[in-house]
Amino acid sequence: MGALFHVVSDIERVGDHAENIAEDVEKLIDMKEDINGMAGDEIRRMQEMTVKILHLSMDMFNLEDESHLQEILDLENAIDAKERELQDLHVKCLTKGECSAQVGMMFSDLASNLERVADHATNIAFSILEEDPEGDKPPKVELA
Repeated sequence: MGALFHVVSDIERVGDHAENIAEDVEKLIDMKEDINGMAGDEIRRMQEMTVKILHLSMDMFNLEDESHLQEILDLENAIDAKERELQDLHVKCLTKGECSAQVGMMFSDLASNLERVADHATNIAFSILEEDPEGDKPPKVELA
């Protein structure tokens, strides 16, 4: 039962981050701003990876199928690296004056929220395992 509680909590947190993302996008629209060029392409790429890991993780959980475990782990690592890359890009854009501080902060928040969604998705996937690949998850509790 405890494992299911953690999954529900992770799903709720995904929803919280989705709300944060939607609010930032709405602000950008209201300000008539956009994240263009390479930054826009990279944040869209990160969003695609995040949606993919979320779908794979939910499938893994729903089907209790570990076949996508390595792909999920690889995506999680790629998303973590992408988030670091985008935060560096954010600092460079601000330093060069290529974007406003407000748009830059929303860009940074978008990258951070996407990375956190990927973390929760990975937790959801790991919840079906007897043991976490990194060895720090208690055994799965079987329900009667």
